[in-house]
Amino acid sequence: MLLSDPMWPFFVLQDAIGTYLGIGVLIAVGFVTIGVAKVDHAAKGAYAFRALLIPGAVMLWPYIGLRWWRAVRQGRAGGSHAN
Repeated sequence: MLLSDPMWPFFVLQDAIGTYLGIGVLIAVGFVTIGVAKVDHAAKGAYAFRALLIPGAVMLWPYIGLRWWRAVRQGRAGGSHAN
């Protein structure tokens, strides 16, 4: 049983961090390949810049996903001052 193991908080935390990072990788790859141009049109064609975004996008995926979703929902093709 999970609660009888004294390490159960570690396992729960480990699963939570793994899930967070897994979702972050999926969002980051999608954002860097498709979404960055919808949020900031100045990033079109800047492929080296996009590679630098991956670590930050993995860690900040809730914010990145929200910005991307808002840009798509509002139908913007770009704009560096999007909220």
